Amino acid sequence: MRAAVAAALFAAYTGLSRYLPAVETTLGAVLASGFAAALAALVQWDLAALPGARRRPGVRRLLVVLLAAGLAAAVACSLAGWVPGANVGKVLFATAAGLLLAGALERVSWVVLIAAVVTVTDVVSVYFGPTKVLIAQGPRVIGAFTVALAWPGYRPDEAYTALGVADFIFFALYLGAARRFGLRAGWTAVAMTLSFALSIGAGFWLTAVPALPLLSAAVLLVNADLLWVRLRGGGRAETPHGL
Repeated sequence: MRAAVAAALFAAYTGLSRYLPAVETTLGAVLASGFAAALAALVQWDLAALPGARRRPGVRRLLVVLLAAGLAAAVACSLAGWVPGANVGKVLFATAAGLLLAGALERVSWVVLIAAVVTVTDVVSVYFGPTKVLIAQGPRVIGAFTVALAWPGYRPDEAYTALGVADFIFFALYLGAARRFGLRAGWTAVAMTLSFALSIGAGFWLTAVPALPLLSAAVLLVNADLLWVRLRGGGRAETPHGL
C-alpha cells in the first residue's frame, strides 16, 4: 500500500533529519516543515481512498482498527521518546478519526457548517482558550498533542514545527467529505497541504497560528462552485454507503 511507503518515508525523514544539511534560513525551515507535512498528507491521501470503495467489506472495521492501532502507537512511542513512531501513530489515528467522521456526514451543507465552526473555534482556542494554555505549559505538554515536523540538521526534539493532531483529523475529514460528495478531492488535498505550509510560514512571525482557518478556507475555495451546485440540489452524499 502506498500509505505504508509514505508513512515509512515520513518516519525516516523525521528520524534521519539530524544527518541532513542544517537549514540556515527561515525559508529553509518553512520549506522543510512543508515537505514533512506533505509526507504526512500523502499517508492520509492514500488511506482516504478506502471509503470510496463502496462494495469493499469491512472498511469501517478497518478504520476502527487503524484508529486504535494509531493511538496505541502514538502513546507507546511518545512514552519511549521515539518521535518518528509517535508522528506516524498520530497521523494514522487522525486519518482514521477524520474518515470515520466524514462517513457520518449526510449533507454537503454539513461540510460548510463544520468549516465555519472550526475556524472560529480554532482561533478562539489558540489565542484565548485551551490551546493557549497548552502552549504556555511548554514543549513537553504541547508535543503530546502535535505532530513534529523536523528541521534538517537537528533532532526532531531540538528544532521542529508543530501541527496539531486535530489539524490532521480535519484534513482527513475534509478529504473524505470531498470524495463522498463528489468534490475535487485531488485539488482539495493539494490546497490543504499548501494551507499547512502557509500556516507554518506565518507561525515564524507569530507566537502561534491556528491552522484550521486556512485549511477550511482551502476546502471551500477549491470547491466553491461544486458546493453551490450540491447545496442547491439538496446536498446529499453521492456515496451514502461509503463507510
